[in-house]
Amino acid sequence: MNIDMEKAAQIYESLSDQEKEIIREAVDSPLMGILSKVFGEEFVSALGTFQRPQRKMNAEMREQAARMLMR
Repeated sequence: MNIDMEKAAQIYESLSDQEKEIIREAVDSPLMGILSKVFGEEFVSALGTFQRPQRKMNAEMREQAARMLMR
C-alpha cells in the first residue's frame, strides 16, 4: 500500500477541528490495533504521524462523532 503522506497531510489540514479530533482519538484507541491487523503497520504508522489529541473528547463530542460516522 502506498500512502501519499503529503496529500494526506493537506487533506487533514482541511478537516474541521472536530474531524481532526476524531482521527486523533482513533490513534489513541483500540481501533488502531484492529486497523493494524486489516491494513498493516504502514497505514497505522501513517495515521500516527498526525498530532496527538490535546484533550479527550467529552460525551457530547463523542455523540457528535458517532452521528458523523453513521451518515
